[in-house]
Amino acid sequence: MEALEDELRTDHTEQLTAPIGAQLGSKLTIEHVMPQSWRDNWPPLADDPDEGAGRDELVHTLGHPTLVTARLNPTLGNMAWDDKRQWLGEHSLLRLTHGTLLNAPPGSGVDAWSSAWDEDRIRARGAYLASVVLDIWPSADGLRAADTVPAIPASRAAGH
Repeated sequence: MEALEDELRTDHTEQLTAPIGAQLGSKLTIEHVMPQSWRDNWPPLADDPDEGAGRDELVHTLGHPTLVTARLNPTLGNMAWDDKRQWLGEHSLLRLTHGTLLNAPPGSGVDAWSSAWDEDRIRARGAYLASVVLDIWPSADGLRAADTVPAIPASRAAGH
C-alpha cells in the first residue's frame, strides 16, 4: 500500500515521510474502509439480489483498503461512510486516500463517486490500483491473466 502511495505522487505533490519507529501512534496502518463487520452500518445496494453476500470477500481486495495513522484507525472503526469520509477528508494527507478513495480515480466511470462506498466503487478503484501496481512492478505484467486482473485504464496506459 505504501508503494501505491509513492507511485501516486507527482513532482507537484507535497513530499511527506511515512512515520516509523518512535512515532508509533503516527505509523501508517491498513484501514478497511467498509468494516469487516460491515452489516452494522453499511446496508447492501438496493439492487443487490444476494443482500451483500460478496462483500465479505470484497473487503479483502486491493480496491478496498487505504492507509491511516495508528491513532486514526480505531477512531474510524465501524463508522458509516458519511462519517468516515468526513474524518478521512479532515485527517488524511495521502494521495491513496484523496486521489482514489475520497475522489474518483482516473477512468473510474462511476458517477457521484463520494456519495457512497460500495461494491462498484471498490471494484473500480481496484482496477485502477492494479494498473498502478503494474507501473510499479512492470515484470508483473507478464503474470496478468485476461480474466484475473482488469485491463489498464487508458489514462494510465498513456502515462498519466
